[in-house]
Amino acid sequence: MSEFDGIADVEGWRRKLRALLDEAAQAARDDAAAPRFAVAERLLDFTEHSFPNGEEVRALDAIARQAARALLERTIDERLRAIVERNAELSALGKGFETAAAEAAAAASRLRLERVGDALQSLGGSLATLRALAGSLQTGRDDTVIDAVERAIAASRTLRDLLEREG
Repeated sequence: MSEFDGIADVEGWRRKLRALLDEAAQAARDDAAAPRFAVAERLLDFTEHSFPNGEEVRALDAIARQAARALLERTIDERLRAIVERNAELSALGKGFETAAAEAAAAASRLRLERVGDALQSLGGSLATLRALAGSLQTGRDDTVIDAVERAIAASRTLRDLLEREG
């Protein structure tokens, strides 16, 4: 059985539309979308069931359609607003991630430069120590050690040159 059964004249349809519009007004004040959807659907059902299709009933149907559309537009507007708000939050979050990544990259760069500087300083001291060691060794007796020290000096210079280009 339909809520529209038993309505037989224009005055009955007018009263029914008035009752539906009152419910629509109440649903429009409700923050939840479900009541607005429900009343909008009932208003559209009204247009399907109303008869006879004379000028007055068609005018009532037009009012019912406009009220249903208004209820649905409010729901759509709210959902669009919520989507726009989420997009704004996503944008802000993305910018926050970009900023944090840039700060982390800058910190890593500073740390790398610091370590390169420490390594260069240490290599400078090591080279001086290795040269002093090589000078204090006696040729002939310490040739194997001298060769190893000279290879270490060469490797240290190569490493120093690479680090200087990095820094």
